[in-house]
Amino acid sequence: MNIAKRLLQANQERDRERLAMKYLALRSGPFPFLRGTCHPFYDRLPSSGSATELERSACDAGQFQVALGG
Repeated sequence: MNIAKRLLQANQERDRERLAMKYLALRSGPFPFLRGTCHPFYDRLPSSGSATELERSACDAGQFQVALGG
């Protein structure tokens, strides 16, 4: 899996200004990076079991907070 390609694909529908903010936040440290890039890891988990819709929603909320600097 090419992580850079996967991130670009996952974010291609996003607003360019907010996406730039997200990428800036990702570069600020390891924890914002992990919070903002959790979707490739969730995508690799089985659809039943530990990757629930609630966890995916939490991941999306974390990405939004990272983009805002939270």
